[in-house]
Amino acid sequence: MARSTHAPYLRLVEPPSEDARTEPRSHEMDGALLGFIDMSRVSDVALETIFTHVQPGWAFDLRPAPYFNIGRFNRKRMFELFRISRTSYRDVAGLLRITVRNDASLNSGAIARFLNETLSTRPYRAPIVVLVDDEETLEHAMRVLPRALRVQGAGWCSMAFDVAACDGAPDLMLRAPGGELHTFPMKWLPES
Repeated sequence: MARSTHAPYLRLVEPPSEDARTEPRSHEMDGALLGFIDMSRVSDVALETIFTHVQPGWAFDLRPAPYFNIGRFNRKRMFELFRISRTSYRDVAGLLRITVRNDASLNSGAIARFLNETLSTRPYRAPIVVLVDDEETLEHAMRVLPRALRVQGAGWCSMAFDVAACDGAPDLMLRAPGGELHTFPMKWLPES
């Protein structure tokens, strides 16, 4: 399936300036990480970096037509990455029969109810990753889901994943809802 994006396939990516990268203040990043990935902009290197470093407990896909043909990735390689990172994947849009991007399920709470029911089926470990189709959906989901999902402890810390090329190696970054970039803190790495 073709990717639905207006962005060119070949993009030069400049790493954020040192001034743009900040160390998180403790109050900004309290709680369990609820990370969001804009699948229309992510690369195969970024996906591999995110899942191998973060090892989320769950990956919830809100895209009406999930695809994984990104760079050298395909569906088989992505599900192998889920297995290696011990991530449980759910095609939420498919299970809720959401067929269009602008479906009202996110606002109505149907998606949050489904996620809460799924999370209650077994003890889960954070972080949790949400896959979305575009920047608009990402921003909207970052506002809606953290308030609607139940969590024990300090609540959710909602961040978007960004991967910047830095000295030839990928550097995992988090983007706050206000746009500030933060380095990925070790506190969110899963315990072995």
